[in-house]
Amino acid sequence: MKNNTLLLLAVGVMLLLSLSGCALFADTQGIETQDAIISSNMNSAENLLVFDEQTALLSMQPTYQGHSAAIGAACEQLDSLDKDKTYRSKNSALVCANKNGLDKCFFQLETIKLQLKNNDSSVNLDSLDVLCSDLRALGLQSNLDNFKSKYENYTSWLKAEDGILASWSSLETLFWNSSSPQPTGTKLSDYYTVYQGQMAGAETSLQSIKNNCALKDGFKTTSDKIEKVCNNVDEYIANIETANGIVVDSLNFFGKLEVGSVTIDATFIHDCNQITKEYSSLYDLKLLKDTNLNNSNQTDLSSMCGQIEYLSSVYAAYGIPLILENGDLSSTTRTELFKAKTVYIETDEVLGSGVIIDSDSSGYYILTNAHVALTYDPSTGTEYLPIYARVKFYDGKVGYATRLANTLEGYDLALLYVPSSGNYPIASFDETYYPNAGDKVIAVGNPYGFVSSVSEGTVSGLRDLGCLRDYCYGEVIQTDAALNAGNSGGGLWDYASQDLIGINSLSLTQTEGLNFAISMYQYGKIKDTFKWYDI
Repeated sequence: MKNNTLLLLAVGVMLLLSLSGCALFADTQGIETQDAIISSNMNSAENLLVFDEQTALLSMQPTYQGHSAAIGAACEQLDSLDKDKTYRSKNSALVCANKNGLDKCFFQLETIKLQLKNNDSSVNLDSLDVLCSDLRALGLQSNLDNFKSKYENYTSWLKAEDGILASWSSLETLFWNSSSPQPTGTKLSDYYTVYQGQMAGAETSLQSIKNNCALKDGFKTTSDKIEKVCNNVDEYIANIETANGIVVDSLNFFGKLEVGSVTIDATFIHDCNQITKEYSSLYDLKLLKDTNLNNSNQTDLSSMCGQIEYLSSVYAAYGIPLILENGDLSSTTRTELFKAKTVYIETDEVLGSGVIIDSDSSGYYILTNAHVALTYDPSTGTEYLPIYARVKFYDGKVGYATRLANTLEGYDLALLYVPSSGNYPIASFDETYYPNAGDKVIAVGNPYGFVSSVSEGTVSGLRDLGCLRDYCYGEVIQTDAALNAGNSGGGLWDYASQDLIGINSLSLTQTEGLNFAISMYQYGKIKDTFKWYDI
C-alpha cells in the first residue's frame, strides 16, 4: 500500500511539471550545439573588429549576413530547447539578447571595411559609437575603441599618401620647369627672384611630405614611390639647401656679366669652368635624380663658358681686350673692334682710311673713297691709278694693294685688295638697312695721319646728294660726328649693332657738324658696277 502511494505521488509531480511547461531533463546536447554555433559565428563576426590595412582588404567579401542568419537561427533553437534560458551559455544569452544591436554594429563594421577596400573617402567611424553600444555587454568595448583608433589613424595616413603624391608631383613639375634654360632677355636677378620663389615652394612641398610621412605610424604604403619618398625626405630637404648654395654661387658669378664691368681673361675662364663643374653637381643630388629629371632638360653652363672662352680667344687673336659692361661689349672693346676693322691708307698722293669688308685665303678687301685710292685730275676729270697704295693694319703690319676697283658710274667709292697673312676682323653690314635720326654712331679714321682716331656723334638725317662737281654720292648719312682730312674712307659705325652703316666721305668746311657718309645701302646698289685693275 505504501509503495502504491509513492508511485502515485511521483506521477502527480511529473504531471504538475508537465502542466507548468518545465522539463525535468533538458536537451543539453542540443543546447550545447546551438551555443557552439553562436560562439563560432560570433568569433568570425568579431574579426570585423580586427584592424586590417587596405591591401589586406582587397580580397574581402561581405560575410556577416551569413553569420547573422546562423546566430539568429541558433537563438531560435535555444528558445525552443531552453525556454526559461536556464541551460544556455552566458555568452549565448548575451548575444541572443542583443542580437538586433549587434547586427547594426557588425553590418556597419563590414560596411566601413568595404569602404576602405574601395578607397571610399566617406567612411564614418563616429557612427560606431551609437550603433555598437551593445558591444559593452559582451566585453568588446576595448576592441571597438582600438578599431576606431587604428582606423582613424589609418584613414589619416591614406589621405596623407594622397597628399604626398600630390606634393611630389608638384616637385617633379617644378624641377622640370626650373631646370629649363634662362628665358632670353631675362635678367639673372629676375631669374633668381623666380628661382627663390620656386625653391620656397619646393621646401613647402617637402615639409608637407615630411609631415604626412610622420602619419605612417607603422602602416604599409600603398606604393613603392611613397615608401621611397618617405624614406628619403630628410635628404631631399637637405638637398634644397645644397642646391640653393650652388645656384647662388652660379648666379653671383654670371651676374657679373650683367652688372658692372668684367674682363674676360684666363682667370675668368678658369673660374667659369669651376662654377660649371659645381653647378653640374646639382644633378647628382638625390632630389633631382628621384624627380626623374631628364638629361635633355638639364641646364648646361659648360656651353656658356665654352662660348665665352671662344669669344675671348677670337678677340685675343685680334689683340683686343674682351671687356663686358652690364651684359654687353664695353665701349673700350667696341671701339677697339672698330679700329681693328679700319686701316690706314697712304698713296703717292694722299693719306686716308679704309674698312675691311671681306677676305679670301690670301688677303683682304678694303672699301674706301675713290678720292683716297685714285688720283683725280679736276682739269680733265680723269682718274689715275696710284703708283702705290700702302695699307697699315691694326696690329701695325703693312701691306700693299695689288688690285684696285672703282665704279664706272663716278661714285666716290673704291675697293683695294691687299695680300696679307694677318688675322683681322671683317666689318658686318646690311645693305638694306637705313639708320634712324638720333642713332648713336662712331666714326673711325686717320685724320691728319693720327692713326685710329675715334669720334662720336649721332645720325642727323638721311640725304640724297646725287652727284656734285667731282663725284657722285647718292644716298648719304648726315652726322655730327667730327670728320677731318684723313677720315675719308673710314667707317661710320652704328654703336648698338656694331655694323658698318657708311663710308665717311664729305664735310662742308664752311660749317661745323655737317658731315656725310655714303651709305652701305648706296654701296649695295652699285657694287656690281665695280671694275678691277692691277696696280
